[in-house]
Amino acid sequence: IALPTPGFDTKLRAHVDLKALNPAVNTVMAFSGGDEQAQAAIDQVSGFGLIGADALSLSLISGFGTDFALDRFTLHNARQHAEALSIPTEPLGLDSVVALPADVYAGGVTRFSLASIDRAFADMREAGVPIDDGFDEIEEAIGIHPIDDVLEHLGSTLVYYISDATGGGSLTSLVMLVELDDADAFAGSIEQLTGFVNGLEFDVWDGPIATVRANSWNHGDREYTSLQFNGLAIPFEPTIAIANDWLIVGLTPQATIAATRQATGRSDTTIADNERFAEIVEIAREVNADPGGLIGFSFVDSRAMMRSGYPWLSFAASALSNGVRSFDGERDAGLIAPTFGELADDAMGTLQVVRWDGDDVVTDTLGDRSLLVRGTTTAGMISTAAPLFLPVLGAIGAESGALEDIIDELSWLQPLLPAIDSAQPRFETADVTTD
Repeated sequence: IALPTPGFDTKLRAHVDLKALNPAVNTVMAFSGGDEQAQAAIDQVSGFGLIGADALSLSLISGFGTDFALDRFTLHNARQHAEALSIPTEPLGLDSVVALPADVYAGGVTRFSLASIDRAFADMREAGVPIDDGFDEIEEAIGIHPIDDVLEHLGSTLVYYISDATGGGSLTSLVMLVELDDADAFAGSIEQLTGFVNGLEFDVWDGPIATVRANSWNHGDREYTSLQFNGLAIPFEPTIAIANDWLIVGLTPQATIAATRQATGRSDTTIADNERFAEIVEIAREVNADPGGLIGFSFVDSRAMMRSGYPWLSFAASALSNGVRSFDGERDAGLIAPTFGELADDAMGTLQVVRWDGDDVVTDTLGDRSLLVRGTTTAGMISTAAPLFLPVLGAIGAESGALEDIIDELSWLQPLLPAIDSAQPRFETADVTTD
């Protein structure tokens, strides 16, 4: 494995060749007696490059440069299996970068491929699965064909990010943009789907009727469509727009409006104007992250994410300090975590670059040398996503009986029932005798 840069301080180096599994596979086939189903399974796994004469190999190198940390993961011989693994082969056009704002907290741009889905559908048809009948039934029910009216109109580029502009960097600022090959045809599919959604009604919790509405409205010279829950206090309003051959999706109308302004060039700045992004991109060029074969990248502004991650670092530092302090206080670890200002000062952003290098796919992840900076950044990302899971956990806690009903329908989860039952609060009454 070649070193990324001269003087690179390697801390970890690994290589795995999946061809080493072939003797075990041959042994299994020998014991199967040439069973057709076993051979079909082997052929399918071989198609993904996991076994066989053309199996993949993987390598990893991790360490530090002069002022950065780097993890490089390489998937060797990937081009031969790109279709099966849904790895895009067409390089990313850098013009899509303008869709990312300068105040991005975390986001990226990537190519994607639906080739493996097409291949899976073809295999199902060959096996006699009436998949087309299912698609026809869906079309009859909702008015659009999942393949012909949706997937066929999608392009091959995806943009995603959270930022100040789209919602203050919180979870509700998350937006996604999907490239469209035929924006007009896709807009027609959305219009047809809107008519279907507007005919739905639900009887919720044996209470009042709640209606779901796909409401189209204008803001400026753009049309937006929001999914609204009339009669229910649902705390979000997913909104979409189609602009400049992008399908723009946000959790709130405000996020979608801001993302549309960015994607249509109405913002004066892009991610290229972010100082920490520019800094880490220069380092990426030093470690041979050639943009010529670029198929995707993602960026995290560490300083922005550390704001919500730092409390967890301080809690962990205090817990460690208290845990090792002697009872009499003579042994004391002292201040373990630096102040936020000291930690965040000059903190380097994190950049992941995915690119083709010949027949190999190389993923470089570059970031700050400090483990505390990287850990606090990760904690910030988890804290940002936490609100997405809190309602689910709350519902599970409030309706544990409902969870048991669900598990009753899933036989493979039956072993969890005793644990759930033991976790329920117990309230017992005691007999009190008054003399």
